[in-house]
Amino acid sequence: MQTNKSKLDQFTANAARGCAVDSLEPEFFGIEEACRWSNIGRTNLFALIKAGRVRSINLRQPGRAKGRRLIHIASLRAYLLAHSEGGK
Repeated sequence: MQTNKSKLDQFTANAARGCAVDSLEPEFFGIEEACRWSNIGRTNLFALIKAGRVRSINLRQPGRAKGRRLIHIASLRAYLLAHSEGGK
């Protein structure tokens, strides 16, 4: 797993080479990352997931009660843009 410093180094190296910066954004974030990225709290984020407004997946081993919830960033971005001032 990459640390934040190595991601920053990769970002800087790609930017210096003129590579597209957008290609570095992941398709999924963990709950905490999605909360920081969107400035939405955990409770509200889970409510949006339950209401079907934001897509997510749960990576869980068979037979396990808990797993890792990942948030689909494109659906979260679409929700935020739809509710922004001047949005659809």
